[in-house]
Amino acid sequence: MGSSSQFMHCSVLVLEKQMVFYATFIYAFNSSAERLPLWEDIASISRSASSTPWILLGDFNVVRFSSERAGGDLSWPSYMEDLNQCCFDSHLDDLKFSGHLCTWSNKSPSDCLISRKLDRALVNPVWGTCFPGSEAVFHPPG
Repeated sequence: MGSSSQFMHCSVLVLEKQMVFYATFIYAFNSSAERLPLWEDIASISRSASSTPWILLGDFNVVRFSSERAGGDLSWPSYMEDLNQCCFDSHLDDLKFSGHLCTWSNKSPSDCLISRKLDRALVNPVWGTCFPGSEAVFHPPG
């Protein structure tokens, strides 16, 4: 249905239920400036996905909340709000999940360890209505 260098958006047909949902697979750039078009693309897709279940999965390369990081620089630059604003504007929220909170780490010794929640599954409200028992599972980094 659409793609860019940071996402692939497709339509999925569940044959058993003759139901369609949208799935968007994300691999966001490392640079906050380079991620800006992704947030715009997500907002654009959300306008056409408001009545269809929609899930976004992948590496967003940024945390949503300060509690999703440990170690390293813990300042909160303004670009850290970009994903949250995108979620607010697009009516998206994190899918219930289990497993590890932090999905990335620098794999350094514990006194220098930096870890972050960069991978996530976001869903629109219709997803929760159609797939109420769905859950993401995040395994240990690596």
